[in-house]
Amino acid sequence: MGEFLPQMLILKYADLLVGHGGNNSITEALANGVPVVAFPFASDQFFSAMAIEENGIGTVCDPNHADVDEICSKIIVALNCTFQAVLASQDIAAQEDKRRAVKKLQEMLEG
Repeated sequence: MGEFLPQMLILKYADLLVGHGGNNSITEALANGVPVVAFPFASDQFFSAMAIEENGIGTVCDPNHADVDEICSKIIVALNCTFQAVLASQDIAAQEDKRRAVKKLQEMLEG
């Protein structure tokens, strides 16, 4: 086995991302329409965790105090956020399509 797992590849087949709530992981999960259970413990992870819950794309657990029952309950809640996560992935794809279109237009204008 390699030094890391190819998260972007794995997320294509995942129903849920469980992680610390870092920006890259959340962005990759949402790009694939995968809801998130975040266990934030530092820096931007707290802001990302708040955004996850506010936008209905997953849920958050306190990594220092969550017990097994709470974690299981949060997983169920997050799995019920799949529809919102898929909508977010569609928004992300639409923005990427717009960026590609602008780039193509710029290339055409620059000749």
